[in-house]
Amino acid sequence: MTSCTIIAAPAAPHIAHIHTRMPIILDPVCYSVWLDTDIKGQDAKALLLDRQIDDQLVCYRVGREVNSSRYDGTDTKKPIVNTL
Repeated sequence: MTSCTIIAAPAAPHIAHIHTRMPIILDPVCYSVWLDTDIKGQDAKALLLDRQIDDQLVCYRVGREVNSSRYDGTDTKKPIVNTL
């Protein structure tokens, strides 16, 4: 059986204005350690909380049209430049 789990944690400070929680995104160098079946308990928890890449995330404002499942535009992949 193939499965997937999203593990959430309190949001990073620069994300908290959007939502109080966010998914944990591991640094790619930790993938093999995370997938090691010998890692358990506190070691797994420490890996999740210490090796996140949340400081590399960038937020972009997008239009309301992205709320529609029928929207198929590519313009949402580009940042909106604030002209204030």
